[in-house]
Amino acid sequence: MKVFAFLLIFVSQLAFAQGDVANCTDEKGYTYYPNFGGVTPKNKKTWREESTSGKKIAVTNNNGQYDLIYSDTKRNQVFSALQEGAKISLISKTPNEFSLLVVFLGSNEIYSFRTSDDGKFEYVHTLIRSEMIPKISAAIGACQQINFQLVH
Repeated sequence: MKVFAFLLIFVSQLAFAQGDVANCTDEKGYTYYPNFGGVTPKNKKTWREESTSGKKIAVTNNNGQYDLIYSDTKRNQVFSALQEGAKISLISKTPNEFSLLVVFLGSNEIYSFRTSDDGKFEYVHTLIRSEMIPKISAAIGACQQINFQLVH
């Protein structure tokens, strides 16, 4: 646990030094496991409501190179999308919204960070995965902070 706490503090400091664009937490949405390729989990061939708890995501910008730092307090894990081999691109930007395309081998994800109509920060996460266990999902989560000025 001490190692995880140290890693979380280290990653948080690293994220802040690079340009802490957004800090967000758990998401809730729907997932579908299509019946093609790989393995389809039993009883999951329909859309199902799913949610996460104990997960955090930080978006950083280091001179135009974005990264998503994920932490999972339940599993004591912290990882970087870039270090996991993702290609990350800014695909849209307005004064109150920006979207990142995150491409892993066999998986495409879009994260859209925005200010909702009621003034709260939130993000929308969509995923299409074709490798191993194919999966399609759409979810929304809350953000404690989004710094749109650091998006360029």
